[in-house]
Amino acid sequence: MAEVVESSGPARSGVRGRAVVNILEASRGEASMMARCTGKTKLHNLEPEDLRALTLATAEATDIPLVGKHWAPSSAWCRGSGIRR
Repeated sequence: MAEVVESSGPARSGVRGRAVVNILEASRGEASMMARCTGKTKLHNLEPEDLRALTLATAEATDIPLVGKHWAPSSAWCRGSGIRR
C-alpha cells in the first residue's frame, strides 16, 4: 500500500522530496519501456511516427493513429460512422 505524504511541517520535506524522486524515477522507467516496445534503444530516439493512441476518442482528438492501425480517424470519418464526439 502506498504511503500517504503529509504536506505540512519542515520535518516532512525529506519525505516529500523522496516522493517526488520516486514519481520521476517511475515515469522515467515507464518511458524507457515504451521506447523499447517500439524497437528503440533510447527514449531520445522516439519520433512522432512512433506515437499511437489507445482509444478512438484520443485518436480523433490528436490525429494520432490508433494502436495497430496506420491511419488516424478524422472528424468526417467519425460523423459518417455514427460515432459521437
